Amino acid sequence: MTYKIKPWMLARTVADTAAWRSTFSTFGFFIQRPETPEDPPNPMTPFLHYLFPAFSIVLSLALVGCGTASDSNGAGATGVLEIHLTDHREAIGDFARLDVEIDTVRLHPKRLLSLRKSDWLDLQPDVASVDLTQVTDKRTIAVWRGELPTGRFEALHLKLQGASGELKESAATVPVADEARPIRLPFDVRPNDATRIVVDFVVLDMSDHPNRGYEVHVRGYELYYNNALADKVPPG
Repeated sequence: MTYKIKPWMLARTVADTAAWRSTFSTFGFFIQRPETPEDPPNPMTPFLHYLFPAFSIVLSLALVGCGTASDSNGAGATGVLEIHLTDHREAIGDFARLDVEIDTVRLHPKRLLSLRKSDWLDLQPDVASVDLTQVTDKRTIAVWRGELPTGRFEALHLKLQGASGELKESAATVPVADEARPIRLPFDVRPNDATRIVVDFVVLDMSDHPNRGYEVHVRGYELYYNNALADKVPPG
């Protein structure tokens, strides 16, 4: 017998496996449609035993490939990343010197299929400490510069080991609490391009609150690609 493939046959091919159902195993959904006696036979039904498993395997491999931070368009390529530090004028004027000790520069890759929160990339800083009184008024200092594999990232953390400063009026040395938490910062490392991030620290005098004193916080950041500003938080 010779069959002529009609549109209804293609539609039933998606819905039928053997006589009762087909299972789309990748996402766990299934469609049930009983074949009634008055339904004409579908000559394409046997192909489902081969079509759906093969399609599921291909789709699964494609999804796994999306789960890394590397950009598939730049496989094997590298880009330059620079992390700079500056200080916004608040209570920094109280200090003759305020040193923050940088323990680690931490980056969090963007992973589409990963829910792990501990998947940070730790980089050793190029400088051990920074005097924040020297990086005010748009001045910055590079705390890390190097090449990284191309890819997308979603967070940054300048992890401090400690901070302390010398007050101008009393010349006393006072501790400064570390409140510089990780920040959400979406950025790309692009092939043969330079990405520069300027992290803006701010020193606050919280002594009018019980059991608090001077604290260092992250105020915001600026993101540049090849010296062109791409993003700024807060804006303005």
